[in-house]
Amino acid sequence: MTRLEHVQLRNLEHMLSKGRLGQQELDLDHEVSVARQRATRYILNSRLDERRSADGRLVGVQSRIALGPRGKDGLDLTEILDGLLTSPEQAEHVFAQDPLRVLWQKVAEEIQNRLGFPLEPELFSNMLLVAFLGKIQDAGLSALNRTLLSSFAHSDVRGLYHFFTSLRFACDVDCTGMAARARLLTGDIDPKSELGKKELRQITQRILGSAAVVDVSSQHNESHGKQNGVLRRLVFKVYLDDHELQGAALDRGLKNNPVVVINGLLPVLAEISWGLRSLDEVIPLKEYPAPDAAARTGEATVREIIAANLSYVMGYFLSGEFRSGCRYYESPDAFLCFFSDLLVHFPAIHELFDVREALCTAIEERREVKPNGEVDDPEAPLNLALRAIAASNTGIDPSHEWALLVAAQDPDGGFSRYSPLFALGTKHGHNLYFGSKEQTTAFALRALSPHDPGRLNVGDGMFIPELASTIWSAASVPR
Repeated sequence: MTRLEHVQLRNLEHMLSKGRLGQQELDLDHEVSVARQRATRYILNSRLDERRSADGRLVGVQSRIALGPRGKDGLDLTEILDGLLTSPEQAEHVFAQDPLRVLWQKVAEEIQNRLGFPLEPELFSNMLLVAFLGKIQDAGLSALNRTLLSSFAHSDVRGLYHFFTSLRFACDVDCTGMAARARLLTGDIDPKSELGKKELRQITQRILGSAAVVDVSSQHNESHGKQNGVLRRLVFKVYLDDHELQGAALDRGLKNNPVVVINGLLPVLAEISWGLRSLDEVIPLKEYPAPDAAARTGEATVREIIAANLSYVMGYFLSGEFRSGCRYYESPDAFLCFFSDLLVHFPAIHELFDVREALCTAIEERREVKPNGEVDDPEAPLNLALRAIAASNTGIDPSHEWALLVAAQDPDGGFSRYSPLFALGTKHGHNLYFGSKEQTTAFALRALSPHDPGRLNVGDGMFIPELASTIWSAASVPR
């Protein structure tokens, strides 16, 4: 019996044991439909399009930034952020009417110390919502997507996007890839127009240019007081650290990350699939291993860079490393969601690496993990939503996750349990965690939707088999 057949048998046994066939299956479909409508109402009733800072900027979805993964000792930016939180005196004014003002002010100061700059609105949550719900068939949500898009669409610095609203923090490939996807999905970038081609090329040039110049072992890749992990040649870095658009003061260290690579790959592969970039084009590369070090330079073809990144992501999955999460996305379900999303956009990757059975097994394994209340808790609403998306992308019945999601939904249609999607390392060695009720609800809505509202039309991707020889010659990925 193959692993896929085993998973299918387990799914059937689960459905039979829970009475999920016949009328009860129809009951779940009805509950899912109701939950979807309630989640939609919750997002619309949150009036995200009206959330602005004191200086008039649209802020939309904002995270609760917490000192720990369970949300304790955190700040909900939608409640206290006014766009002017720049000094202890201002913080004292903001918290003056809060009965817990001493605690809140202490937490605010701790978060600002870890970040290295004052609190300000973040943009990534808006990018995520638009990227995953951009084509949803609801007039209210479509209008909301257009409004939230305006909060970040033109915030880039010559093609690079950033997490916070200002440039006091480094631009990164994760935000850049997600913003590009959101803009493409909504038609804000039209790859058929000359302007759209130009805008897309500027973005993908930055992503491709983030590829690491050399291999560096973990023990030799320490900077800014942190271990940056193994650096792999030609794999996209999270932060460019090339001093082209931002100086050495904003360097974050040279790091690879599998989810960041996935999110960076999607617009690049789309551009190639649309015939807008050649695999043989040569990309110049540059990076600074430390602020005061000499630059490392090199070059590589698009073919070599794409092959290296696909090999890296596949190696991370097939080796089982994904089970421990990764630096920024600590839940394995986050990786499975974004990974399966890349594969559903480009089925040729599936065919090249033959990973569907392994994905089915990974999803089944996650279903069997016992709840633990941590970031990787398989029954946390966000993880249920992420895994349901992965299951749907892989062709697995997501009823297991749906039933638990329906049961976890709040009366107002949202999902209030704190579930941080991502974490940010700091110079002090402690992570800050980012999550929100709106973000979890948005992913739940995507998971409960009958049609994928985040699917780009990226063509057939039939250039991918051309990469096979480059991949197998350059990587030790299991075949």
